[in-house]
Amino acid sequence: MILIVDGTLHGVGWANFTCPVSDPIAAFDLITSYAARGFRINHARLFERGIQIDLPADVFNPHSEHCPFESLRWEWEQVLRERPISPSKLHRQVYINWNRRLVRYYDRQINLVIEGILRLEYQIRQSTPPSTNGLEQVASERQKFLLQSRYARVQSLETLRQKTVRNLRDLEASR
Repeated sequence: MILIVDGTLHGVGWANFTCPVSDPIAAFDLITSYAARGFRINHARLFERGIQIDLPADVFNPHSEHCPFESLRWEWEQVLRERPISPSKLHRQVYINWNRRLVRYYDRQINLVIEGILRLEYQIRQSTPPSTNGLEQVASERQKFLLQSRYARVQSLETLRQKTVRNLRDLEASR
């Protein structure tokens, strides 16, 4: 399967940027990682066995209303914007409510990353063992790296969630 992307990065146009991918999920991950680095996707398409699939470019651009990552980022910014300075300076209940929202946010983030891990693990199980083909070996190593980075992300999010839960328990206990 081949992914071909047209877009701009830092004002430089890229046409027919071609990447081998193992399946549509890998293509989605790759496009999303490019968009996260500032690559503005104008057009994206997948080719497999002579069939072209046009992908909706707006979904991958962070400022698009269709991008789920933008809504999560917006939610995170809202949570941070409303963060009270400290429980001693503001009413304790406001601080408690903010911590509860933060825990729910971490729960959603963890679930999204775990869903990505499950998809990637399924993809790895379904793929054949890498041959001596250099492209297949690179794709296999990329999948393993993505899996490791997602496990690390879950660990990081869980640590932050546990810290927030401890803060919340302390606040609720000191009522």
